[in-house]
Amino acid sequence: MCLDGACAACDTADNPDAVCADADPDAPFCDGELGRCVSCVASAQCPASAPACSGLDGCVACTEHSDCPDSACHLAGPDAGTCFEESDVIEVQAPGAFAELLAEVGPGQDRVFILGAATYSVPVSFSTDVYAVDGEREVALLGNGETVLEGSIGANPLFFADAEVDQSQLYLSDLEWDGGPASEPSYIPVIGAGPGAVLWLDDVTMRGTVQYNAGDVHMRRSNLFEGAGIPFGFPDATIQGNGGLHLENSSIAPELEHLRIGGNVDIRYSTVAVDGDVICAEDFDGVVRNSIILAGGSVVDACDGAAWDGNAVNTAGFGSIVPDFEQSWFAPTEDTWFRLSAAGIPVFEGLAEWEDGDPVLDAEGDPRPQNSPSTPGVDEP
Repeated sequence: MCLDGACAACDTADNPDAVCADADPDAPFCDGELGRCVSCVASAQCPASAPACSGLDGCVACTEHSDCPDSACHLAGPDAGTCFEESDVIEVQAPGAFAELLAEVGPGQDRVFILGAATYSVPVSFSTDVYAVDGEREVALLGNGETVLEGSIGANPLFFADAEVDQSQLYLSDLEWDGGPASEPSYIPVIGAGPGAVLWLDDVTMRGTVQYNAGDVHMRRSNLFEGAGIPFGFPDATIQGNGGLHLENSSIAPELEHLRIGGNVDIRYSTVAVDGDVICAEDFDGVVRNSIILAGGSVVDACDGAAWDGNAVNTAGFGSIVPDFEQSWFAPTEDTWFRLSAAGIPVFEGLAEWEDGDPVLDAEGDPRPQNSPSTPGVDEP
């Protein structure tokens, strides 16, 4: 902008915000880092319809729970892109009280549960007779990185609803779901198959045998391992449902005979390694981009229903061919993020190509190259 007849950054003025407001009422704040006048520099300056402040983009819809520091973000459903009301927030003071508080969420209600560094038991089931066409719920369970949910044993899920009517959304964030040993399977939320039913996992690690039926599944920066699986697309499958499967910067490493996938998918910069075949249903379509897909058997022909681009696969016809899985390619860690080791980097480096719509950061927050070849999978070394 021009100050005293010369071009200068707005933060050089005596009263930067006042200078910006005089110059452009639609950009009344001075961003000191950019040196430019912008419509906002903090989310508190944004309207409820676009609650997140994003630099030169101004006020935009929220896309992460961190965009709503006083509550959580509606990531899906009719209120997508806006923040939960602060009155919807419940800070759980005692882990023993959590199950009762969760059970009190009635049809049509929104709730955000703030969970601390503790283990929470969730033997809660909303039975089918509770749900009706207008009985959907939208619930966020927000951990702090040291939060553990213990799954219920047997067929008693966290959420359950009649497949035809439910449109609930459930968000899990920054926590670990401990499903217990495979001999005593637990069930991660069964939300029903109605249009709009969503299970959304951000920064979640799932251990043990975990199942989900129906609706859309979204995973960002999340892991399934130690026998975990998300049923999606087949009645007897590892990944099953009638909605979509969306993986971004996420990994699946179940100790399962096969990985079965059906329906529409959007898989980007993710790593999948299974003991057996990757099997796709006839309705399998969508995109699989810049990912590492390693099958102990093979990726079967039906999987060509999706558009594959920039992937590293150990079966011909789906991307750059790489050898069969080698544990030495991945750095040993307490989880299975598939961070690349010194031996793994040359196997995968440069096989992916970033495009608009792909994540700009990897699972650990490292930037993805946008103007040069990148590395497929969750880790950009």
